[in-house]
Order: sequence, then structure tokens, then C-alpha cells
Amino acid sequence: SDMSLFSQMEQLSGAELSDYLARHRGQLTLDQIQRISGVIDQPGAGAVAAKLSAPAIKAKIHTGSGDVSFAGGSAQFDASTGSGSIRAEGLTGPGTFEAGSGDIEARWAQLGQGASVKAESGSGRIHLGLPANATLSGDLDTGSGYIRSDYPGSSSQKGRHWSFSGGAGASHLSVETGSGDIHVVKGS
Repeated sequence: SDMSLFSQMEQLSGAELSDYLARHRGQLTLDQIQRISGVIDQPGAGAVAAKLSAPAIKAKIHTGSGDVSFAGGSAQFDASTGSGSIRAEGLTGPGTFEAGSGDIEARWAQLGQGASVKAESGSGRIHLGLPANATLSGDLDTGSGYIRSDYPGSSSQKGRHWSFSGGAGASHLSVETGSGDIHVVKGS
């Protein structure tokens, strides 16, 4: 039953949880998991949807192909998919996003000073919603697409490159897509 599944999973460490999910793939939908702190690794095909009832300290989600969807918050976040989109919300710290092809959409509730955010897509749109008071350094690059930033910086290469102005305690962004627009906006 679902209840025994929840109670079993709540007692697993990150590594054990990863192994458990690998063995039970196809039998359970990850959006039913109420609480995780650890790693979800889906080497094969398949979408991953995780919604936490309490924020994780660190969440890592990897899948060979399929969309990744994450809600509920995490102080550190790492997600990758070979083909598919990545959506995450409620983030409160550093994040790494890799999509072979597909959009990346991430929203932060807060972002500490000096936090590092890296987002890369082979082809896809990247949308990052950051706290209004954030100070940003780093660069945005698109092979073909438009860049929009609500934060200070300068544009070059016919609008396909953006460098943030930086400043004391700045969070560092490194964002790149082969083709697609990049939006870095205040709020959502």
C-alpha cells in the first residue's frame, strides 16, 4: 500500500533511496513521495516528478530522458536530463541544471550571497526567476535567441551575450543554450 511505501522510503538514506527507486522503477510515481532528502537517479527513460512537504537540504535528480519537475524547496539542487525539460521551484541556494535538449525553468525563494547557479541546455529556453534583491555576476550566452535580464549588466554580440555588473556578495550565474531565449527575471 501507499502508506507502507511512504514509511519504508522515509527511513532510507540517499544511496538506499536511489537503489530502491531503481529496483521499483515503473511501479511507483515519484510525485507520490512526500519527503526525500537524497538522490533520485533514473538512468533509463522516464519523467521524474518530486514534490516535497518539507524542503530538502540537497536534492539531486538525474534521468536519461524525460522531464524533471521539482517542488517543495531545496537548499542545494542538481538536475540533469538527456532530453526533456527541467522545472524547479522553491529553491534557496546553489543550483546546477543540464538539459541535452529542452527548456529549463527555475524559481528561487531566496538566494544566498555568493551562491553559484549553472544552467545549460543544448537547445531550449532558459527562464530563471530570482529574488528582487539579488546581486548577480557572471554571463548569459545563447547561440540564437534573445536575452532578457531584469538585473544590471551589459549586452554584446548582437544581444546574444550578457555580462552582469556584479558587486559585493554577488551570486554567480553561468547560463548557456545552443538555441533559445534566456530570461533572468525578478520574482517568477
